[in-house]
Amino acid sequence: MKTEKSLTIKQVAQLYNVSIDTLRYYEELGIVAPERDPRNGYRRYREPDFGRLNITFSLLEMGFSLAKIKEFLEDHCLSKSLELISFELNDIERKIDELERRRKKVESCLLGLVNAMHDAPLERVVIKEYPKRPCLTISSMPGNAEDIPRIVAEKAHELQIPIDAFHSIPCFQMDASKINDDGHFDAKSVMLFNAAPALRSTTFFPAGKYASVTFSGPVQATPSIYDRLLSHIKELGLSPVGDMLEFWHIHEYISSDNSEYIHTIEQRVV
Repeated sequence: MKTEKSLTIKQVAQLYNVSIDTLRYYEELGIVAPERDPRNGYRRYREPDFGRLNITFSLLEMGFSLAKIKEFLEDHCLSKSLELISFELNDIERKIDELERRRKKVESCLLGLVNAMHDAPLERVVIKEYPKRPCLTISSMPGNAEDIPRIVAEKAHELQIPIDAFHSIPCFQMDASKINDDGHFDAKSVMLFNAAPALRSTTFFPAGKYASVTFSGPVQATPSIYDRLLSHIKELGLSPVGDMLEFWHIHEYISSDNSEYIHTIEQRVV
């Protein structure tokens, strides 16, 4: 007579590399129902239990919820199996699309950092022609610059978007009419910019020609660099239009050493 092999809950946990609590939870959900040894009340897992557990862990690997798995175990057939596999394929394609979007965003971020690191030592003023560029306006500049991280988090929460602190470039619309007591310009508003934007925005930097220079150092370096930018604009017979923009490529989230900060300032010209 053939004896059916059974395992204890500890042995089954080791077999599937899960915790005993996980198996108890599956039992509570009705996914598996091991018999009890009448002699001591211990759980004994037998062949039908292993089949249900094999299906469960396979479907978990495919991304299905425990509720869906229980529903499948209670009533499954060929058509339902095909439906599950088709669902898995669609989910994989969705994840591939999302990973592709993330890859483009990370590539854009890395390229921007590499270009900024290359350009900063040169401090070369160039004239660039841009189409209109979308940006996300966070707020008018708060009285205390230390409030900016909280305001960014609140805006992300309001719009239900990721904060994306490493891929988006902080940008400031600057009041270059005077230098404040800290030795730099005051900002009028705070924005986020991404060269490969995934931001929902109705705000744009205007299309046109911009005088631009990239440099490194703390924000106190900006006024003297801006003076050089204005001199170059004048030499070319151009005139500044609107407020200066300052983009922070490398900032406190990326480096705690402000000598490593890299900024680009842009002035629209006609």
